[in-house]
Amino acid sequence: MEHLRGYTSGLGIPYYIVNAPGGLGKTPMLPNYIVSRESKSITIRTWENNIIEYPNKPTVPFKELIESRQKIDMNYKKPLK
Repeated sequence: MEHLRGYTSGLGIPYYIVNAPGGLGKTPMLPNYIVSRESKSITIRTWENNIIEYPNKPTVPFKELIESRQKIDMNYKKPLK
């Protein structure tokens, strides 16, 4: 990601964005927008200085995700046209 910043236009650099509930706008997950991060929640600041708290849910380990997806794909039957 760092290498992109030196050679790519700002429009070409991907960002993780959260769409705040209640029409509060889209907020990039950058250090200056993250107010605090705890085990159960993350607090962010929108561009209008509104403070929002989101639940911080645990993620599924990647290996488990791949294994469960392979099980699903093995049972998948392509519909007939």
